[in-house]
Amino acid sequence: MRPQKPFPPGTTERMEQLLKTTRSLDEYRHIQGIYFRAKYGLNAERIADMVGLHVQTVRNLHSAYLRDGEAALHGQGAGGRRQALLSLEEE
Repeated sequence: MRPQKPFPPGTTERMEQLLKTTRSLDEYRHIQGIYFRAKYGLNAERIADMVGLHVQTVRNLHSAYLRDGEAALHGQGAGGRRQALLSLEEE
């Protein structure tokens, strides 16, 4: 297994701040997923057990955080016009 890439400096402190201010359960779990790896160096399987997420969700979260930073914690909504065959004007 490859060694884990380290999170940017200050990640632990920032996650502690976000844990205190977040109001969403999903967002809280995502922040915990980052925090436990940054603070304690836990692997994805252990974090998934502790937080209540799927292992692949934790891995995806870690990758997204390394790639996109804090924006990865907020995620994208599930809505939208995915199969817009006509423009809004044509409808």
